[in-house]
Amino acid sequence: MRGFVASETAGREDRKSPLNLWQWIDWITITLVVASSFVMAILRWAKLNSLVHDDPAMWLFQMSRAASGELPYKDFNWNYPPFSIWLFSAIFHFCGVTFAVAQAAMDVLSLVVVLLAYWFVRLTLPRFLHLPVILVLITVGATAQTKFTLFSLLTYSPSLLTATIGLQLMTIGCILLLRATSWSRMMAGLVIGGAFIASTSKPESLLASMSLLLCMAVFGPHSLRTMKTVWIFVASIVPTIMAFVIEAYVVGFDNFKAGISGYGLATMACPWWPTGLGLFGAAASLAQAAAIAAMATIPLYSKFSAKYGRRYRLILLAAIPCGLLYLSYYAYLSREELRSGHSLLHKMKQVLPLLLWTSPVLLPVMWASIVYCCWHVYRRQNVELFVILSVPVVMSFRSLFGTTLFPYTEVSALCYPLFLLAGPMLLYKLLSSVPAKGGGPSRKALIVVGTILLGYAGVRIVGGYALYLSNDGYTSLETQAGSLRVRNDDGSADIYRYVVEHTTANDTVLDLPYGGGINMAAQRVSPVFTTQFQQLRPTLEHQLRDVAMFEKRPAKLIIAEEAPFYGVGFGLPLKIACVCPRLVWQPDGLAGDPSYAFPLVRWIEQHYRVERKIGARLILVPR
Repeated sequence: MRGFVASETAGREDRKSPLNLWQWIDWITITLVVASSFVMAILRWAKLNSLVHDDPAMWLFQMSRAASGELPYKDFNWNYPPFSIWLFSAIFHFCGVTFAVAQAAMDVLSLVVVLLAYWFVRLTLPRFLHLPVILVLITVGATAQTKFTLFSLLTYSPSLLTATIGLQLMTIGCILLLRATSWSRMMAGLVIGGAFIASTSKPESLLASMSLLLCMAVFGPHSLRTMKTVWIFVASIVPTIMAFVIEAYVVGFDNFKAGISGYGLATMACPWWPTGLGLFGAAASLAQAAAIAAMATIPLYSKFSAKYGRRYRLILLAAIPCGLLYLSYYAYLSREELRSGHSLLHKMKQVLPLLLWTSPVLLPVMWASIVYCCWHVYRRQNVELFVILSVPVVMSFRSLFGTTLFPYTEVSALCYPLFLLAGPMLLYKLLSSVPAKGGGPSRKALIVVGTILLGYAGVRIVGGYALYLSNDGYTSLETQAGSLRVRNDDGSADIYRYVVEHTTANDTVLDLPYGGGINMAAQRVSPVFTTQFQQLRPTLEHQLRDVAMFEKRPAKLIIAEEAPFYGVGFGLPLKIACVCPRLVWQPDGLAGDPSYAFPLVRWIEQHYRVERKIGARLILVPR
């Protein structure tokens, strides 16, 4: 089966020559891709927003605890399947627990993601679009915060990168298989290896990998439905089951189950249940996709008009109300800022990121992909494109109408790189549906898609340079875990110096409610099981485990947020709780209990006092 996108055929006649023009173009492209990756890795080297808050500080410390011999799920909490912590703890164990080692590991994983994406676009898109697509992936990943990032420590978990790598390997293997119509060792290796990595990295990538195997079995060609295919599918599933069984046996089944379910985080919202606001966002995203598609066809107006006539001109007119619906949705989300008394320039600075940042830009891709997959199930026209889109579409059920942070539709972080590749494919498929003379791809279609991609890459560089790529606003800090840069206004540097001056390597330090970066930087151990005392809703057993561990080895210092209960919260006090089966405009119940005090917090209040305040943080010492 041939790919759904026809690559340029020019130059194929002289493939026997030592190095033809197309080969030179390929070498130049891969050189620019690697060079761009190298530049971004340098610009984002060892930068953190904070050592005392957010996910990066937490997972860095969790990895260091695993490297020292502690077991995830049993000795400390780990919120995901175990692959990434296996990987990073091994790297830390053999190379040292330093920020440089962590950054280098993230850079290598990021480069693998980029190179696999390049392999993917070589299979699916014309050469002209290879570099623009990969540049968009690199620039979006390098100018993102906390969500899906490349060449940066600022991600909420390295599991995102390992899961992406696994899904990329599986998708490439399936594309090759669909075109060859029979298995080879390389294809089997890509699918089996990718399935194991994806399935043991994150719950949603586990679901996506199993769904991809099912799609291949149901919608693939009949030549794939052989006993050999069955054995390969079994080989894609059994290693994951064995890994989970072994891990659960070592750490305890209940501990393992609590960890991969996110310690209650997954039960806060039901993102698949429609609300009025969620449906409004879905409609706005589809309208945005229609408006973008209509505007992108304008440079090819004569061709589309000649083929579709009056229907095409009506579609162009429909782009106006679609655009208004899209703008009205984001105006609604920004209504408080728009009503404020701030200047117009200030309002634009606040609203523009809402329009141009990753999730808003990818939402039309997500909803268009969902519609396309539903259409394919009905018509079964393009198996290859369906298989490619099915991976991020399945994972999109995590955020169709809301997330664990917001009551409106979002693109899940793990879907970012996949939709960044799917978007250009869908747009080019649309524009090339009217071929140029001779039946080949239209040059104007290539130019339009390439211009849009390069334009957005430029927007990301301009918009994200000051925040993420420039060194302005960061303070260099030398720590016992190596050098890094932290934001000037965070207070992390002063807190680190205080901890080092007032504790020894044998002392324990506790960071509340959401940290661990100070522990890693100062090489101090933690006296508790939990490293994240926000968002999660741990069982009473886990809460009492923290108290028992703390009583056995009380902290010499506690770094705490200046807030009720030191910022420790049972769930999130946001109106995002699941409303199923009710139909409402948006969730109206809190996902957490703001009045609940953890037993550990009560214990600390009785036995500790405030010694000093540094920035927005309190330093607590024993009474």
